[in-house]
Amino acid sequence: MLMLFRLCFVALFATLAAAQGEAGKPENFHFEFGRSGTTGSFRGLFSPSGGGMVFLQSMDHYVSLAAARKESHVGEDYQLLAFNGADFALRLAGSPQNTRFPQDLATAIWEVVRGDGQLTFTLASGDGLELRRTLRHEPQNRGFVLEIGLRNVAQTPGGRIEFELLGPALVVQKDSQLIGTQSWAIAALPDGSYQHVGPSAGVLQTFEIDPKAISFAGVTNRFFGAFVDPRDATARAALAGLTVETGPQFANDDLLQPANSAVRMRYRLSLPVPAQGSEAVATFGLYVGPKSFRVFETLPKPELYLPILDVDHARTVVVIKRSLAPGYAGIRNPLFDLDNCLMVFLDAKEALEGMVREVKELK
Repeated sequence: MLMLFRLCFVALFATLAAAQGEAGKPENFHFEFGRSGTTGSFRGLFSPSGGGMVFLQSMDHYVSLAAARKESHVGEDYQLLAFNGADFALRLAGSPQNTRFPQDLATAIWEVVRGDGQLTFTLASGDGLELRRTLRHEPQNRGFVLEIGLRNVAQTPGGRIEFELLGPALVVQKDSQLIGTQSWAIAALPDGSYQHVGPSAGVLQTFEIDPKAISFAGVTNRFFGAFVDPRDATARAALAGLTVETGPQFANDDLLQPANSAVRMRYRLSLPVPAQGSEAVATFGLYVGPKSFRVFETLPKPELYLPILDVDHARTVVVIKRSLAPGYAGIRNPLFDLDNCLMVFLDAKEALEGMVREVKELK
C-alpha cells in the first residue's frame, strides 16, 4: 500500500510539473488545515488557475499502520481522499454570458490569500463585480465552511449570475470494486428520503430532487464521503440544479483507478447582483471524512448524513473479517452487533472462494 501511495505522488507531481511548465501559469501550492494527527485535519494541493483543488489528503488517516506509528509524518504517509487530475475540484465554472465576467471562471487566474486555517480566492470582473470563494477549516465537522460571495463594487444592481461549483471526486481503486459499485452520488432531503446514482460513462445524470430543499448532496466511495450542505437561506436559494458526471475518462494506472469508476457532483448555482457596496454570500458546509456511525455521532448534527448508512435496513448483511478487532484506527463498527449481520471470520479471498464453491455445488 505504501508503495502504491508513493506511485500516486509520482503521478500527482508529474501533473503539477506539467501545469507549472506552462508559460504565465502561477505555481500550485500546498496548504495544511490543522495539525497532523488531529481530528479533521487535511493537506491539499491548490491552484490559482481556476482557484481549484488538485488533491486532498486526510492528515488523521494514514496509508498503513507503519505510517501511522511514525513520530513525524510527510505527505506520502497520509490517506489520499480526492484527486481530480487536471480537472481541479472546488472550482467555479461559468461562461461570460452567464456570469458577466470576461473569462470562464474555471480557467481564470484567481488571487489567493492564505490565512490561519483558511484560503480565500478572489476574481474581479474588471467592471465592478468581484467573486470570492473562502474555504475555512471546520475540524469539528471534519471538513470546511465554504463561502461563495458576489460583491458589487460599481455595477447596477439587479439580475443574477449563474455558474457551477465542481465537487471533488473521491478516489476509487480497482480492488475496491470487487464487491460491486463503490462510487455513488446522493442527494438527501430533511425527512431522510434521497436519490442516488452510480457511474454512467459519457452520461451527465441529472437529479430530479428539488435542489433548494436538500439537506446535503455529494459523493461516496467505499470508506469516505464528500458532502455539501447549505447553511443559510442564501445558499438554499442559490442551488439551482444537481448533475453528476463520471470519470476519469481514462484509467489511472498509478492510482490503480479504472476508467469511469467514480462519480462527481456538479452544483448549479445562481447569485443575485446586490446593491453597490454590498455582498451576497452563500454559506455551505463541506464534509470530507469517513462513512461511519461512530464518526457521525461526533458531529454537531449527527443525523445529517445518516441516509448514506441504511445498510442496516437490509434483510441480511454478511461481513467478512479476520476478527472483531477494530484495527489501528480503534473504531468499532456498530453494524457488527446488529441481529441481521452475519460475521465470517476468515481471510476475504478464502471466504469468497469457499462461498462461490458452495453455491456452485447447489446447482
